[in-house]
Amino acid sequence: MDDKLKTNTPSEISGEDVRGLFFMDYTYFEGEERLPRWIRSPYKDCIYISQRMSNLDFSRVENFRIQSLEDLIVMVDEKGRREIECLYKNIDFEPKFQKIEYLFGSGYKVSREMLNYHTGRIPLNFY
Repeated sequence: MDDKLKTNTPSEISGEDVRGLFFMDYTYFEGEERLPRWIRSPYKDCIYISQRMSNLDFSRVENFRIQSLEDLIVMVDEKGRREIECLYKNIDFEPKFQKIEYLFGSGYKVSREMLNYHTGRIPLNFY
């Protein structure tokens, strides 16, 4: 890979930090009325995902996705393009978000504090 590419996240988080962790999301239709709920589960490992999948009623599920957090921490521009895509299209790359933020909102940004909290390494302090 070209050393000039800025496809890594800000220095606080690397692919190594999130290796083996995934983001699972899907639409689940609840009850008799089949009311849709968008279920999002970040920072999950293979064990959690396999357990969740074995208990999920897939007749009530649409748009089921599992994405690697390694892929989702890559920096993208305001249109969701990675640097390599901008390079191929001869467009200036201005990193703005992690891909996870672009797809799911800023509340899902992967930070050291949130990674440690979700993986049980340290408690999250809100004060």
